[in-house]
Amino acid sequence: MEPRCVFCAIIEENEKKIILYHNEYLVVIKDIKPLSPIHYLIIPRKHLINIREMDEHDASYGHHIFLMAHKLSRLSAAHSHFQLKMNNGMHAGQKIFHMHAHFMA
Repeated sequence: MEPRCVFCAIIEENEKKIILYHNEYLVVIKDIKPLSPIHYLIIPRKHLINIREMDEHDASYGHHIFLMAHKLSRLSAAHSHFQLKMNNGMHAGQKIFHMHAHFMA
């Protein structure tokens, strides 16, 4: 039996104390091991392993991730200069196999 996906658990349980922002497509949480002063994870509500495993019906999640990054970048001056990073697969550094983007400012 596969262990439960930590991101799916956060989304399913609607962890209001953890979720910073959300919409019908995504949730945003703080990274528990931040690599920068501002380090958020933008996570699709749908369990997608990574970009490589997506199909054409899932492509809109990329659009929504970019829109959320734009929204986050406008929160304050501290958010305006940022990196948006996605690891795709174990050898690229992906540790949780639920697609997500790192927003680091």
